[in-house]
Amino acid sequence: MGEISTPREGGLTPSRSKRARSEPSSPASLSVVLPAEDAELLPASEIRTRGDAAIARVDTLLSWRRRLHALGAEAPDAAEAVARSARELERLGDVLSAAWDGALAVQVGHLMETTDRGDLDAVFEGLGPILSEVSRHAEALAEVGAPRDLLQEVCGPRLRPLLATAFARFDATDRPSTADEVDSLLSSLADAGLEGAVVPRDIVHFAAEALLRAEPPSPEVGEVPATYDSYLALRQGEQRTSLAVALVAVAERLVRDGTLPADPGGILTLVGAIEPAVQGRILRTDLSRVERALSRLEAFWESHPEDAPPKERLRAVVKSRFFHLAIEDDALTRFALELDLLGRLFPAAASRVAPLSTRLDKLKDECMKEVLALVRALSDASFEEASRPSGP
Repeated sequence: MGEISTPREGGLTPSRSKRARSEPSSPASLSVVLPAEDAELLPASEIRTRGDAAIARVDTLLSWRRRLHALGAEAPDAAEAVARSARELERLGDVLSAAWDGALAVQVGHLMETTDRGDLDAVFEGLGPILSEVSRHAEALAEVGAPRDLLQEVCGPRLRPLLATAFARFDATDRPSTADEVDSLLSSLADAGLEGAVVPRDIVHFAAEALLRAEPPSPEVGEVPATYDSYLALRQGEQRTSLAVALVAVAERLVRDGTLPADPGGILTLVGAIEPAVQGRILRTDLSRVERALSRLEAFWESHPEDAPPKERLRAVVKSRFFHLAIEDDALTRFALELDLLGRLFPAAASRVAPLSTRLDKLKDECMKEVLALVRALSDASFEEASRPSGP
């Protein structure tokens, strides 16, 4: 068995372990974060050196305790000894988290002053060395039995304002391309070693705000004839992709990137957890968009003659190209799917989604039943004509 080191003033006697270490329960670990007399935050190089020493002291103490335990030297209160060790490890993690938070804040300020504020890639790249050290200390903490997500603790809160700046530059007028822009941003974060600090709900939140900022004013509906052309004119002023669909696409990119587990339920939960104020704007925007289109389709359907003979009425329906919109262009199916998605994302808004879903189902049932009845009427008339006895 190797030589057992014993406590002495100022630290522990060197043992055959990898590093020289000392008792962590003393305030010595606070040296990692305590600034100099000028009250300036410590530079990253100093935090690295002091942090390494503090972790080494903890490692040595725990190793020493384990060796004593292996020799049968039990502590008077074993449970309290375990709890004390856990507290020591937690304190050390807290100290490292605070120290690196200060270093990161200083570095972000420096980079924002010395680089183009719009060039966030350069800012992220400039944070790389500090992030590498934070990750290294996180690994060292895990080795001594104190695993914690140090990168998330340190970078998560500081990263959020930078993400807000990045998303403020997004051109989200083309909703489907928003997911591609998120892809690009995630790549930049990964290149800087920041992928572990990304909070998925922040990405979805800022993407939602970017999409809402790019939302054009609602088109003027006005009193216009309900025709194929008027419906197309209305839709040309609208987004072809709903906000909810665009946000689910963003969440799917987080899964593809590995930031979010591959769980469809998790995607819906993430998007559905958007803060209430933003959620309300999404609902109003998407529901209004469907309502305008549905109202125009309802009026279009009702504009067809009701009292005409079956053949003339069917000819009018076909000629109007109503079914080109409703069936061939999948307008009714698309809107039904969009409403279903809104209901799944925001269950609390079911009472707002349900009336539109009911109207949509009613329109689909009415037009399908009517056309089938007209076709049957024509079939009956044709059969009757064909089966009528010929004259002498």
